[in-house]
Amino acid sequence: MQISRENIATLTDKITIKLATTDYLPKVEKSLKKYAQKVDVKGFRKGLVPVGMVKKMYGNSILAEEINTLLQDELFKYIEEQKIEILGQPLPVNDQKINLEINTPEDYEFQYEIGVQPSFTLNHLEAKPSYDQEAIAVDTKMLDEEIDMLRKRFGKNDSPDDIQENDIVYIELKEVAADGSDKEEAFQNATSFNVNMLLDTPKKKEFMAMKKGDSIILNVFEAFDKSREDVMKFILNAKPEQYEQLGDYYKMTVSNVNRLQLADLDEAFFAQAFPGGDVTSEEQMRAKITADLKDYFMKSTERTVLQQLAKDLIEKTSMEFPADFLKRWIKASNEKPISDEQIEKEFDSFTKELKWSLICGKVIKEQKLEVTPDEIKQYTRQMVQNQLMQYGLGQMPDEQLDNFGKRYMEDKKHIQKTHELLLEEKVMNHLKQFIVINEKPISLEDYNKKMEASNKEEVALEDATIS
Repeated sequence: MQISRENIATLTDKITIKLATTDYLPKVEKSLKKYAQKVDVKGFRKGLVPVGMVKKMYGNSILAEEINTLLQDELFKYIEEQKIEILGQPLPVNDQKINLEINTPEDYEFQYEIGVQPSFTLNHLEAKPSYDQEAIAVDTKMLDEEIDMLRKRFGKNDSPDDIQENDIVYIELKEVAADGSDKEEAFQNATSFNVNMLLDTPKKKEFMAMKKGDSIILNVFEAFDKSREDVMKFILNAKPEQYEQLGDYYKMTVSNVNRLQLADLDEAFFAQAFPGGDVTSEEQMRAKITADLKDYFMKSTERTVLQQLAKDLIEKTSMEFPADFLKRWIKASNEKPISDEQIEKEFDSFTKELKWSLICGKVIKEQKLEVTPDEIKQYTRQMVQNQLMQYGLGQMPDEQLDNFGKRYMEDKKHIQKTHELLLEEKVMNHLKQFIVINEKPISLEDYNKKMEASNKEEVALEDATIS
């Protein structure tokens, strides 16, 4: 067997593999004998089929399979031994006329094209570029709102007789005429809603003055700050087929009131809200929440900085690509048929993604970055904990979190996605040490306005590009 390599275009090489009959015939003969042991042929007992008959019936396909396996093994072995960093996968050279015939074996020559990764340097980082990062201020109002949320999460529900703002009221409702008189076949149902959903009208004042068991007649489509369809769906709890028959007026009788009592700022609350035991007073709580908010905001705004850094590295890192090879490889490897026009249209986006992949690969290789199974497990724990917190559940021991996260840890897609995410995070943590970050104080309100405007600009740009 002979393997040679030659450059045929920009970052495109041709690898030629010459096979002598002595390279593949012993493997073919061995495979024919194995096949004879397991194939079913009418008139012969299993395992006693003559090799000659197997050769006649399946010889060419077995020959093709063995040669293909040998070629793939030797091709990738050669690429590994020569330390060739390739792009995509090797492609057979077009129009190779090779006739595989088991009865007339001969020497063969096969040719493959490979795309070679470009060499490059991250020149953009050499000048220590600077980036502005918003530092969102944590004010008293924001802090008080976070504390109220915690107090609600660990608060208790009461069932008082009267009604106050923010209460949830449970209602028995019955459809009536505009004058309050009964209707035949009137719609009846039970529902509940937050009294804050009522529009600020005289009728709301009447409603707020009621107690359990009291009734009031309302035009529900005038009483709530919702569309007619939403009132039918969320207030009346009616079915779509009932919408056209429903009237406007309903007698509402209060059956129950649910009021959330905020948790007191006492020892029991601190133990529930901060199970680590590092918070035992309101002063410590306010300091911890302030620090946590600052850390959260800094991580959020840092992501914006790192996204810009990635964009700059893609734009300002000079790389040459084997364009013709890559276009052929995209077409050959795509699961669904793709036209040359579509490849041309999307090729710029493809090369940008490829650039970023090569930049990350360079950092990973040079810095020997890796993600351990324990890091994936820790990430999954935190992800599960965050999900539980959304449902009002507090901090849980690692053992319980591992039980909840078991299905994630058995999901190969989750493992792969998490591995990629954590590896890219390590790449960015390495890259950010080469930039200067200038903190720019900003209020949360102004930051949100800026992000909203930025998102609108991106949407407008996408629309303009599409049109």
